[in-house]
Amino acid sequence: RELVEAKEKVRKVEQKLQRSHIGRLREGLSESIDTSNIHQETLRALKKVNTAFSMVGHPILLKSGDLLKSRLS
Repeated sequence: RELVEAKEKVRKVEQKLQRSHIGRLREGLSESIDTSNIHQETLRALKKVNTAFSMVGHPILLKSGDLLKSRLS
């Protein structure tokens, strides 16, 4: 159950970081432009790690009956 909640938290943080980065790029901040590729790669890696943890935990939660039918439940 905590795994599912953590996945959602990480997803929200990733979206917030992405929006912040895009905002800085729109402002033309040279530091953000220079580091944009690193920022994007880091966010992609975070997303992959988050997905990997979920893929490991999903069958366990399913087997134990702790998995909700949807995120809205």
